Amino acid sequence: MGKKPEISVLMSVYNGEKYLKACIDSILDQTFKDFEFIIINDASTDQTSKIIQFYTDSRIVIINNDKNLKLGAALNRGVKKARGKYIARMDADDISHPERLKTQYEFMEKNPNIGVCGSWVRTFGRKFKTICRNPVFYEDIKASLLFYNSMAHPSVFIRKELLLKYPYNENFARVQDYNLWAELADKTEFHNIPRVLLDFRLHCEQERKKHISTEITENTLTAKLSLLSSMGVVLSKDEKEMLKKFPENLDSEDSGNVKNFFRKVILENNKTKFCAEKSLYQLICDTWLKIILKAHPENAGLIREFLLFPLPLCSKAKSIYKMILLKYSDIIFHTLRKQQKILKCVSFYCKHRE
Repeated sequence: MGKKPEISVLMSVYNGEKYLKACIDSILDQTFKDFEFIIINDASTDQTSKIIQFYTDSRIVIINNDKNLKLGAALNRGVKKARGKYIARMDADDISHPERLKTQYEFMEKNPNIGVCGSWVRTFGRKFKTICRNPVFYEDIKASLLFYNSMAHPSVFIRKELLLKYPYNENFARVQDYNLWAELADKTEFHNIPRVLLDFRLHCEQERKKHISTEITENTLTAKLSLLSSMGVVLSKDEKEMLKKFPENLDSEDSGNVKNFFRKVILENNKTKFCAEKSLYQLICDTWLKIILKAHPENAGLIREFLLFPLPLCSKAKSIYKMILLKYSDIIFHTLRKQQKILKCVSFYCKHRE
């Protein structure tokens, strides 16, 4: 079979005819040439097979599944067939930038302690394009995984031996990657290259049906609980329900659970040293900001808990408090004016966070 390639680009596709050609072309046009491109046709019923067969590039390895295995099982099959030292993930509706493989390969070769390397990604396909700037360094990524998936799966470049030892959980039809990161969080180091190396497509097909959305929520919760459990955090039933909505869709009824949740995470992290204290506080500051800025202006409960929460006086906290005080000044000084403890708290922050 000749010399083994350095990289195995791994992609599973099911009925992906609409965007498949552009995706394949973006991989074949990479400036780094020493790779194989494993394309798993997961029992597609559209023109996917014909599009793949059109290509004659010898680096393409086609695997045809007789039945639809779903993403986790299909990827595991591909990993077992892969001959490369590294696995570069790819999804059939995204676009890799020409320097992606070269950039990630060179970084991984220079940093043997890193097992999983992602990058920033740019969303496209809808009216507004945005750049997803996930945390860059391991301690920040490890902390952020407690609250959200901070590794963009189709941008990931991972050492093959890790995926052979810790394969995707095939019981999860969705969010397999988040559960894999949860398993690997204390077994290897992560890194995100602070550069856009992949365009991540958003399109109408990603408007989730209700049962799919429920499945994603439950699988995401499983990943979070796995990480929290590993650091000794035990949540009540109400706190687990809050975590399903966390952090975008919270309301005043969740204010007490949010406060207790953050305190438990801080307390247990002080004991277990799961992640760096600075990284955790920065994460909580960022998360409070998301919660408050998305909260309804009359949501006094969340605002109150935010103002009373004992965050450290770091520069991030200062800027967040200033933003919140400006946005919610009427609520703070009128709706909550009878609560002297809060007024003193606001006065203190106004004085010390200039």
